[in-house]
Amino acid sequence: MSENNLFAQELELQAKNLSLQAKKLQAMADALKINDCVETNQANTILVQAVEEKVKRKLNKSEGFSLGVLANKLRGTDQAIIGAALIQMVNNGEAKAITTTPKRGASVTKYYLNK
Repeated sequence: MSENNLFAQELELQAKNLSLQAKKLQAMADALKINDCVETNQANTILVQAVEEKVKRKLNKSEGFSLGVLANKLRGTDQAIIGAALIQMVNNGEAKAITTTPKRGASVTKYYLNK
């Protein structure tokens, strides 16, 4: 009977050890997820800054472009990233956005580089 009791206690200790290892692995996985999110945000910021330079070059040569026209001129670049770059430029005072509403059709927002 004592051998069975010792065996049961040993199994309980192993189970507790496995539980602690599982908690440790879960904490490590959570830390990796947080780190991955931070790295993704940093990568997006760098990407928006790079696109911002391209947008500045295009706007510098023009009287103004809408988001759709800029997306067409900068093919291969995601339109959402171009939009984020434009918003950041407007917020920083590097560009201005002017919205015109015609009698017919949808409103159009054109972006101009502040000189």
